[in-house]
Amino acid sequence: MKTRIWAVLLVFATAFGYWAIFDPWFHEGIGRWLLVSYCCIHPVGAFWMIYASLREEKRPLGYVLLAFVPYSFLWYYFGRARHVPRRGRGGPASGSRSGYSVGPESERKTAGPGGSARTPEKAIAAKDLAWLAFLCGTSLIALWQFASAWPAPGVVLPLRVLFFLLHPAGAVWMIWHLVRSKGVSTRLVLLAMIPYSFVWYYFERVRPARSAS
Repeated sequence: MKTRIWAVLLVFATAFGYWAIFDPWFHEGIGRWLLVSYCCIHPVGAFWMIYASLREEKRPLGYVLLAFVPYSFLWYYFGRARHVPRRGRGGPASGSRSGYSVGPESERKTAGPGGSARTPEKAIAAKDLAWLAFLCGTSLIALWQFASAWPAPGVVLPLRVLFFLLHPAGAVWMIWHLVRSKGVSTRLVLLAMIPYSFVWYYFERVRPARSAS
């Protein structure tokens, strides 16, 4: 019985999302803020669901795919996570299943120009400022797209859809890689929610770690 109720609620949440995107009432005034809230809460909960399932489940793939259903994280929390003992797989640890570690920044050094070690205590480099500007830019673009008219005319609509599809896919990969390499860091998991932060993660963490291994 509970499963059927949850199934109905998830179908309703999905249908409401499609209706809200195309209904003109949700494009201005309080309706717009309701739509923004609906679209912002789901990714946060979905990222948590993916992170928790990768850490705790023996077969997480089904739960990772289910996380893309709007508000399925509510079912995962009330219907499963609260009743299943933690397995304790996560947390920074030495070694890695992928052969290299991408642990928290405070526990490792990154090779800088000329091969010298760069520690977090040193001044922020120009490259770090460039990445900060990139992430701020992608976040501003996402907010601007939310505030713009829906549906978008012409070629703008597929570009907008592509923009909002690439980020969740990259964020899922980033969280999966963190758990797989046993380099789980709460800060990096939260960072994955920033649009296109996975680009920084790949070029600044994954590629240097592969080159050093």
